[in-house]
Amino acid sequence: MSTRLLLNRLDTWRTELGLMPVPLFGHEDESRYVLLNGGKGNFCLDLAGDGQDDAGAERDRAWSADVGHYVKVLQDQVHVWRWDQSSAEIIKRDLVANNIVQFQTYLEERQPSRTSSVVGHFISIYRQVRTLLGSNVDGSGALQAFLYLLACADDSNGNSSVSHIDWNKLPRARELAESLTQLQRDGIREEMVCTRPGDRLTPIIPLVLRHASGRLFQEAHYLVELDPQQSLFGAPEAKPVGRDSTLGAFFTPSPLVRTVVEEALKAQPALAADVTVLDPACGSGEFLREALRQLQLRGHAGRVRLVGWDISSAALSMAQFALDWERSQSGLNVDVELEERDALALDAWNTGASLILMNPPFVSWQGMNEVQRQRVTERLGALSSKRPDYASVFFFNAANALGENGVIGAVLPASLLDGESYVDLRQAIANIVRPHLIARLGSHTVFADAMVDAGLYVGVRGQIDRPPLAVWSSHKADSSARALRRLRSITPMQVSSHAFDGGDYSVYAAEHLGRDGTSWAPRPYAAYQLLQEVGHLPKVGSLFDVSQGTITGLNSVFLVPREYVEALPKGERKYFRPAVVNNSITNGVLNDNTYVFYPHGKGLEIDSEEVLLKKLKVFSADRLVPNITALRKRSRIKADQWWVLSLPRQKLDAKGPKLLSTYFGGAGSFAWDSDGRYIAIQGYGWTPKSNAIGGCETAYLALLNHPLVDTLLSGVSNNLSGGQWNLSERYVNHLPLPKLRADETITEVLTVIGNALAQGQPIDRDMWNRSVSAAFGLKRKV
Repeated sequence: MSTRLLLNRLDTWRTELGLMPVPLFGHEDESRYVLLNGGKGNFCLDLAGDGQDDAGAERDRAWSADVGHYVKVLQDQVHVWRWDQSSAEIIKRDLVANNIVQFQTYLEERQPSRTSSVVGHFISIYRQVRTLLGSNVDGSGALQAFLYLLACADDSNGNSSVSHIDWNKLPRARELAESLTQLQRDGIREEMVCTRPGDRLTPIIPLVLRHASGRLFQEAHYLVELDPQQSLFGAPEAKPVGRDSTLGAFFTPSPLVRTVVEEALKAQPALAADVTVLDPACGSGEFLREALRQLQLRGHAGRVRLVGWDISSAALSMAQFALDWERSQSGLNVDVELEERDALALDAWNTGASLILMNPPFVSWQGMNEVQRQRVTERLGALSSKRPDYASVFFFNAANALGENGVIGAVLPASLLDGESYVDLRQAIANIVRPHLIARLGSHTVFADAMVDAGLYVGVRGQIDRPPLAVWSSHKADSSARALRRLRSITPMQVSSHAFDGGDYSVYAAEHLGRDGTSWAPRPYAAYQLLQEVGHLPKVGSLFDVSQGTITGLNSVFLVPREYVEALPKGERKYFRPAVVNNSITNGVLNDNTYVFYPHGKGLEIDSEEVLLKKLKVFSADRLVPNITALRKRSRIKADQWWVLSLPRQKLDAKGPKLLSTYFGGAGSFAWDSDGRYIAIQGYGWTPKSNAIGGCETAYLALLNHPLVDTLLSGVSNNLSGGQWNLSERYVNHLPLPKLRADETITEVLTVIGNALAQGQPIDRDMWNRSVSAAFGLKRKV
């Protein structure tokens, strides 16, 4: 097949790049598309073959669709327009055809600045409307007026948008818009449809509404509700939307919406003629709108009923406008039913929904008010354990509301996938719903302006004849987008046996994932495979007591550098011991760069303030007394002993020689405290549970510091934004380790290696690798 034919085929771009093509204008038999992936790298693709360029049209289309580039495939060339540049870049067609992935990466790396985006342009117009209406009109009213003026501006292009919107659901829109003078309305319409004088870009409202309204409405919602004191003359680009800290409302990024809807429709390809879609926390209606769009792309010909609930009237106004407009473009028989209501105030969600799609509010137990906590407890009943997230009830309600063969697609807090608090809840849902897809998105930057640990779940109430797909991505910012692109490129024939490991992301079929209450969190494919090989070994929790170290309650006061201790009077130095913090262990070697004040243990107890000031004159005057107010506010201490540590682990600290780890880390973050001097502060102590492995600690040190352990940790723990693993007992207790015996040859070899590691001495790495392989029973060399 020639390269010319390849680039003329939409399937080439879809399968090679894992991008979702959406017709640019939504017309039948259209040859212009928007190829969508994530927050960057989206572009317009023109396969019409028209050799004449119109710099204004290409730039306007890309800008109005809120993508960076317009790519036109011609006979021998590919023309690439960036909307902030006046001329096209011309590339040989064969060069693009033979390097299509690199071409897409090239586009990702050359994105225009967001400061002049079409969203910023229309947000600035909304600000003008709000200013012109005056302080007597609130943000919600100004938003309705803005939507009416937007529809009127679209009508000037002959699109009849005004007649397609149910203005009864937006009762203040026309009245407030027409309260402006004719001159003011004309000025606003001109900004909405006319060419901008500086960059010569012209808004194309149908493209703005079709492709940019999601981000536009979400940022407008921020201005309406989350920033009531906003400056009306602020920067043209709105502040990135994150979450409402009161409501737990995280605005769903378009890539996640798109993926959840795509996979939900794949999970149940044989939908009934009449489809009801429910989003119980719909916000501005992105899930409902995407569902309608993808049903249309699939050729669905039946009735579609879109049901959305939310507690924000402003969000519902935008949802009503967006869904009415989308309905008018689809040609389908669509009913829109939006209500201002709290989904958890309902006893049941009896809507007959065949698709429930949602991004429920993420609210931790600590962040809930009493009413919310009561609802969570009542709705979950016996399944409520410890401190569940508010989103867990939405998930449970959705699973129970599905009819036979119904599908649930949700963005969820990642803690629901592997948290110990949710074991019973996961089991209850697994009894009802079979998973089609479970994703663990490691990057905490998936959501704009918010650090969110997110996962995806798509499942069917009924039987699925193939294993679920597991999607895992690392902490790196672009790993989630790459994983979702890979997911989109999988054909139906590949699903049951698919296995891909890209290093920073994995997509593979996982037979037992999501089938019971054990962890649902996908792991890197390399870890998944390794755990299959060594899963028969004992777990750390059966071999060691892994105990959290001492909690000082105020590290900034109690932790000091070694040099500080050395400069103290000799009589005061005995009250300090070397501390284990995150930088105290490097490649298995302890350092005593940090010390902790430790007035605990035989001969060190200080029972009165008078004794304290007498025995620790320098330290008291320098660190304790100046911070006495903060020290007294700590929990777990008596008011008359404000200088003690909040929670000393004296039993652990008195153990003598012991294995230690940092709080966060990986291979190389374990050390041997040969004389028991160290106090774990930001770390953990490991002590054997039986005499059978007593004396083997340095052999275990050789195992735990081997790079193989990073792969094992990736299979049981969660990583941070910096890529380190959480080494708390909650995770490492599930780590497989062999049960070593002191009289075995392999233990003797590992002990020699462990002792060398602890002292920072060179080791025979080939022997280390062979010994670790033998200890774990692996047939291959690690």
